[in-house]
Amino acid sequence: MIKRLKLQLNNKGLSLIELIVAMLVMVTIMIAVTTVFAPMLQTYQRANNLAEVNTLMDNISQLIMNDIASAHEVFETGRTGTPTITSPAGLTLMFSLRTTHFIDYYLDTVGTIWIDTRGAGEPERMLPLHYYRYWGDGNVFRVNDATFLNNDNGVVTLTLFIDNINDGWSRTRIYTARPVTLE
Repeated sequence: MIKRLKLQLNNKGLSLIELIVAMLVMVTIMIAVTTVFAPMLQTYQRANNLAEVNTLMDNISQLIMNDIASAHEVFETGRTGTPTITSPAGLTLMFSLRTTHFIDYYLDTVGTIWIDTRGAGEPERMLPLHYYRYWGDGNVFRVNDATFLNNDNGVVTLTLFIDNINDGWSRTRIYTARPVTLE
């Protein structure tokens, strides 16, 4: 019994070399896991950003196409036969519609679409800023350009060009609608 007690008291635990080897094994495993999961996380973030920009484009286009579908007239660069429209500071007039009243669409220098539904020269953002800015990952999307074409056959084509400012990629989508008076 005394021999067994001596053996238990002489047990010194882990040596420094054993501890270092265990730490090296853990670090190697962590590096391997990180190497595998980092590209998957980047792919997920990129796919998430693409989904967000597609949603933004769909929201913008749906609102505009609904207005075009109920329009009586569509003007590419402002109303013809009326006094020249003066764009508010920092906004560029993209196109105008006439439904029961005039609707003017503007694009600002930051890439936000503005709409003046009263024709009073007091446009408001079409969509709130949080549609363009995603604070969680810092990505900001902007409408780089929106070209508008009123074809001879009455079909109106809207092309949206949206950029991701942080990652430098862009997307283009084409939407078409026919004003109600031309159906």
